[in-house]
Formats: sequence, structure tokens, C-alpha cells
Amino acid sequence: MPHTFGAKYIIADNYANMYLAPNRCFAAHGNALPLQWVDRSEFSDACIVDLRLDPEEVGVKYVTSFVHPVPTKKLDVYRRSARKFAKLWKEHGALEVTECVAEDVKPGKLTSFPQSVKLKRTETVVISWVTFKSRAHRDRVMAKLMEDPRAQKLMNPKDMPGDGKRMFWGGFEVMFKL
Repeated sequence: MPHTFGAKYIIADNYANMYLAPNRCFAAHGNALPLQWVDRSEFSDACIVDLRLDPEEVGVKYVTSFVHPVPTKKLDVYRRSARKFAKLWKEHGALEVTECVAEDVKPGKLTSFPQSVKLKRTETVVISWVTFKSRAHRDRVMAKLMEDPRAQKLMNPKDMPGDGKRMFWGGFEVMFKL
């Protein structure tokens, strides 16, 4: 038999959590009962309220992405350098920084990640993205970052763990986020 424990709302949030609450306001103020993901049919008389936010509500409307080759034997050096750079991005106002290393990127017939950076057998493709509230926000953060002597040192071609000449990047407006 379906049960609701007296709750009238099932709340879903951005972190894949679900809560039971007697009313929407009660849940919004953190007084709801946490649940594991459940079959919503168990809660036949509860109203489903989805509190997951879209990019406009979260504030992420712009992403700058970078793709570049890194010598596989220098991935640890790159990781340390990228972490330092990520902290600078955040310090200067970026919302979030994500770094990823290729795991399943094979050369294509016409184009691919390996082809885009003229990947050598001893290299790995790395992709990263930084999120911002808007293009204007990105431009302000970027200007501060480029003036920072710590960032300039990290961008010195002699100290970079990869070939910066084969790196490419671009800015993108967020179309949607699920």
C-alpha cells in the first residue's frame, strides 16, 4: 500500500537528493525528511516538486573551454600546474573549473580530439572548462587573471608541461543544462 508518512510533497534537488515534506515551504527551509531515490509510485498522494535549477537560476551562462595535448609522462606535472591555475581562476571570480584527461578518444576519419591537437603517440588529450555568469563576467575574470604574476609564470612556455601552440580554446553561451 502506498505511503507518504503524512507528507504532501516529494522534493528533488540539484544533488540527486529527495525529501519528504508536509509542504513546499517546509522543505525549502531544510526541515524535510531525506530519502534515498525511491519509486515515486510509492507516494501516490504526494505532489512531486522539482527544485533542480537550470543554468539561469544557478548563474552559469558562459563557459570557456580549452583542449590541448600533454605528454603522457608529464600528466602529474600538468595536474599540479592545472590545479594551481584553477585556484587562480576561482580566486579571480570563476564559478567552477573542471579538468579532464582523455580516456576514450580515438582518431576519427575526418576529425577528432586527437586530430584537433595533432596528437603524438606519447601524448594525451586534456580538456578543461571554466564557468562564468556571463561573457562580461568571463572577460573581467580573464583580465584579472592575465595580470596576475602567478598566472603569467604558469603560462610561461618554458614551464608548461605541454605544447601551448597546439592548444585551442573558445567561449560558449550555455544553451541548457540538465
